[in-house]
Amino acid sequence: MVGPNGDVAELNGIPKSRNTGEWVDWGVDGAHLGATSEREFGAGAKRIAIVAAGSSNQINNIWERGRRAAVEITAKNYDYKAHDPAFEIAGSGGQIQNSNSVAYTLGRAMGLDLDDVLRRTGMEESFSGWGRDLLDPGYKRYVTPPQFRPPIHLSS
Repeated sequence: MVGPNGDVAELNGIPKSRNTGEWVDWGVDGAHLGATSEREFGAGAKRIAIVAAGSSNQINNIWERGRRAAVEITAKNYDYKAHDPAFEIAGSGGQIQNSNSVAYTLGRAMGLDLDDVLRRTGMEESFSGWGRDLLDPGYKRYVTPPQFRPPIHLSS
């Protein structure tokens, strides 16, 4: 979101270490997938489209729907999986959820057609995990196999 003064905010889908509880740039299979607005817009990120414009009140309502969805996604305690080789060979991305799934879900919660943006920019096949609505009651979650689950360190 770009505010009227040019300040930028972003809702991110991001992994959180199950060991340290901190947001991390790259999660291992089984990290906690959440959503946050605590991180700044990535310096290397490029803006590809304007997906909503309107009065401050209209944009604040859209943003608030996204923030509420971010809290709900984080509370679901999904396992994070960055990528699935099935995406490269079969195009489906397997049954995974990652930051792209969060972006898709946030877009739906905010009433934004992000699929159209990806189609218009030719990027629709660049995002494994896309197309998964994490807030859909029928969503079948990816669960990290036990042999790949990171160890949990208990404090004494």
